[in-house]
Amino acid sequence: MEEVMYEVKQRMALITLCRSEKRNAFSFSMVDKLCRTLRDIQNEPKAKLAIIKAEGNVFSAGADLKELQEMQEETFEENIANANRWTDLFQMLNSFPKMVIAQVEGPAMGGGCGLVSACDFAFATSRAVFSCPEVKIGFIPSIVMFFLVQRVGEAWAKEIMLAAEPLSARRAFEIGLINAVVDGDIFEHTKDFAQRLIKGNSSQSMETTKHMISRIQNMPVEDALRYAAEMNANARISEECREGVSSFMEDGEPPDWTHK
Repeated sequence: MEEVMYEVKQRMALITLCRSEKRNAFSFSMVDKLCRTLRDIQNEPKAKLAIIKAEGNVFSAGADLKELQEMQEETFEENIANANRWTDLFQMLNSFPKMVIAQVEGPAMGGGCGLVSACDFAFATSRAVFSCPEVKIGFIPSIVMFFLVQRVGEAWAKEIMLAAEPLSARRAFEIGLINAVVDGDIFEHTKDFAQRLIKGNSSQSMETTKHMISRIQNMPVEDALRYAAEMNANARISEECREGVSSFMEDGEPPDWTHK
């Protein structure tokens, strides 16, 4: 059976982690397949955004410890090559032009927690818990670290990675790791949110804004403002901005962006 599957419905690419018999732990092949899936979706004109969810009761238990144990017998160079599979995945999520939403219905541990932190939005049920327990087994949460610190700040990232205790969904919401705790049908909630983005927002504008957020954080103030001014000027003369402003001026409403 495929470890990762996806289908496109209503401009949404629904990505499903399908290794529930292993608590959706990421095998090396599963990481590779998720990367290939994201590349396919990036080039899929029918998909305006992506939702990542999972089969079973666990979102992801993180890295497959059996495979990790096997890699302990390999050389440093072989381990570097293998670790870079994970960095490729996180870099792809970070630079992915379309919005990515995590739908979390159970524990998200280690790399699973990191995956959530690298998504643009995340919604969870009250059954979800979040943890990075790597230090408990003598390992380190190195590859997820950058995104966790970005998402929740240094103090909370230290609690997640050094205290290494699980956080409830409610606590994860309070510190900004997820956007909401959903009490009802989480897929309906996620789908409704996704459809608001699809209909209400320009793809080009969302892509540019996401790219800018990633770049601008590490710039000196003067460089950041110069970059912002250049991007602002480019956006003003873009086709979608012309269409959006004209629609609002004529009808008092922005366009329906569903098919753009």
